[in-house]
Amino acid sequence: MTDAEYDAVHALANPRMKIAMDLALLTGQRRGDLLSLTRTQLNDEGIAFKQSKTGAGVLIEWTDELRRVVDRAKALKPQIPGDYLLRKRNGRPYTARGFSTIWQRLMSKATKPGKDGAPPVLTERLTFHDLRAKCASDIKGLENAATLLGHATAQTTKAVYRRRMPRATPLR
Repeated sequence: MTDAEYDAVHALANPRMKIAMDLALLTGQRRGDLLSLTRTQLNDEGIAFKQSKTGAGVLIEWTDELRRVVDRAKALKPQIPGDYLLRKRNGRPYTARGFSTIWQRLMSKATKPGKDGAPPVLTERLTFHDLRAKCASDIKGLENAATLLGHATAQTTKAVYRRRMPRATPLR
């Protein structure tokens, strides 16, 4: 996922999906770990995630941008119950299936031509998981990417998630 593709899809998304996209991009966490994110995981240092897949823990430290996204999530209505950061309009957490349906609708919208005959913003559909790969590809340092994604070794991160073409400087 390129920056332009992210921006184009983000512009089409509803406020709740924008928050989900921003959290996925900033934290690199899996969809399930984001959907189960509660206020109790927020502390003075950052957001404490326990990877549902591996059981590994990772504390993602606060940045100004991450705090702004979390504040937007906290402000979502209704406030009660407001335990989950990503929640439906009724305050309940999203199911994986329900969230996937919303994402698929967004992808349909992004891959269809505009009403005025404008070309679609995407030429092919993206998965929500592509945001995890974008995070891993955009962050500086393979080890940092592996830590953020909760991988035990950098090999998985490198083989599966680092999709951006490496850059090199010529000898002369």
